[in-house]
Amino acid sequence: SIPKAVLQNLFLMDSTVFGLFKAILKTTGRYSQNGKVKGGIKKNTILNGSTLMPHFIQFTPAAENDQSLYHKLSLPSGSFLVFDKGYNNYAQFTLLTAKKIYFITRQKYNAAYKPLFECWHGDETPDNVLKEELIEHIYKNESGQDISLRLRRIAWYDSKQDRTYEFITNNLTLDAATIAALYKYRWKIELFFKKLKQNFPLQYFVGDNQNAIEIQIWSALIALLLLSVIHSQHKTKMAFSVFTTIVKLHLFSYMSINNLITTYSPVNKKKAVPDLFNSS
Repeated sequence: SIPKAVLQNLFLMDSTVFGLFKAILKTTGRYSQNGKVKGGIKKNTILNGSTLMPHFIQFTPAAENDQSLYHKLSLPSGSFLVFDKGYNNYAQFTLLTAKKIYFITRQKYNAAYKPLFECWHGDETPDNVLKEELIEHIYKNESGQDISLRLRRIAWYDSKQDRTYEFITNNLTLDAATIAALYKYRWKIELFFKKLKQNFPLQYFVGDNQNAIEIQIWSALIALLLLSVIHSQHKTKMAFSVFTTIVKLHLFSYMSINNLITTYSPVNKKKAVPDLFNSS
C-alpha cells in the first residue's frame, strides 16, 4: 500500500502516440507498402497520482525523444515522480535530487554501476526483496567532467508474474515494498491513455494540420475530464465506457445529465431496457 502523504505528492510521467498517415509532423518508422509515410503526434503527460487527472501535457512530433519533457518539468519540492526506464538520464537524476524531487524507475539491463554497500534486512523484510543496495553511477556532464551519482537499487521479485524488477531511486527512507507499489501504480497512466483512446474518436482527425489535430485532442481531454468528474460524483455502478456512449447518444436531447445517469444506472430496476427514442 502507498501512504496517503506520498500519494498526495505523487506524479506519473509517460507519453502516448497518435498515428497519422500524413506528413503533418515529423515522420517515424518506415515507408509502408502503399508508399505513405506514417507520421504522428506524441502527447507527453504528467498525471497527478491522487486525482489521476493531468498535471501537465505537451504535444511533440512522435519521433522526438521522450526526455524532452524534462525541460518542461516543474514540480514542488518533496514530490514523487514515477516513470519507465525510457526516461533514464543520470544528469536529469542529479537535477531532480538537487530539487528534492524523489523519482522511482527501473534500471536499464546494461547500466554500468559500482555497488557501494548492501543494506541489511531483518525478519520483517518481505521475501520479495532479493537485494537492496546503495550504488554509484559515474557519468560525464556537458563539460566532459566525471560526475558521481549515488542511488538506491532494489531487486524485487513479483511472484504473480514470476519476474524480477530492478528499481532505482534517490529516496532512502521509504521501504522497499512501498517503492515497488509506487512503480506498480505507474500503470494508472497507461489506463488513462487507454480511457482516452477507447472512449473518444481520436483514430481519425477532422483537420489536416498540426493545430487542428491538437485542438481535437484538447477537446477530447476536456470532455474526458468533465465526464470523469460527473461519473465519480454520482458513484454509479455504470461503466465509464457505457456512460460516455449514452452521453453521445443524447447530445441533442433536452435532458439533465443527472437524470440521464439515474435513468440508465444499473441500480434502476424499473427501466431495465432504456428507451433511447424518448428522452425528453
